[in-house]
Amino acid sequence: MGTPVRYRMHFNPTGELRAAAWECEASVFYDEYHNTTEEWRDEYEPYESASFFTSITDLDGRTIAASRIIQTGPAGNKTLVDISHKPWEVDGVRSARSVGIDVENSWDIATLAVRKGAARSGYLTLALLHGMIQASFVSRVDWVTMILDARARRLLHAIGLPNNILPGTRPASYAGLSGATPAWANLSVMLDNQRRMNPEGYRLVAQGVGLDDMELPSSFDLGAAVTEPVRSPSGVLEVA
Repeated sequence: MGTPVRYRMHFNPTGELRAAAWECEASVFYDEYHNTTEEWRDEYEPYESASFFTSITDLDGRTIAASRIIQTGPAGNKTLVDISHKPWEVDGVRSARSVGIDVENSWDIATLAVRKGAARSGYLTLALLHGMIQASFVSRVDWVTMILDARARRLLHAIGLPNNILPGTRPASYAGLSGATPAWANLSVMLDNQRRMNPEGYRLVAQGVGLDDMELPSSFDLGAAVTEPVRSPSGVLEVA
């Protein structure tokens, strides 16, 4: 008899599921970093059309974790755009290309959010990373950028996924994050290092081994959006 399903992962959701993922993301970042909904909308509006989510719901249909990835589009790569402003003020594209990043074929890991009090929060975080990795395999994307706080960076290093600081930048206070670090990674290199240095972490993140109580999407193809209805919040979170 198989392990009972406790969670469901949704890749590139639309409609109510996407709204619920957006609300989860905004709620977590308000709780953690005091980013208001208005600030959140202003920050991400230029990138909404290039964004896709991976989300996790519990058996009640409540979205308890979500991550946003932004494809490089008309508004650019968000991390590289952001580091052109204070506190870094560097040429983001030039910085990225200096380490060999294919900017036009890169993804920006914009957010990873797990609701406060959610059971097995570490497990949910690793599951979201698994979704991201599977999507990158299908879409043949090998370069990622991100701005990480110190805690997120320590977590990635702890599970064998070290990343690199973008040239010309340094840890700094940014958008409510303490010690925010603009970073990049080549996924093939990073996963190969994890396979050798932390094989247990590799089996979970890259292969999904251990996600026995989570129903995974049938596809991580961006052309196959999730459309099924699910019980979700009636609207987007409004916070002062």
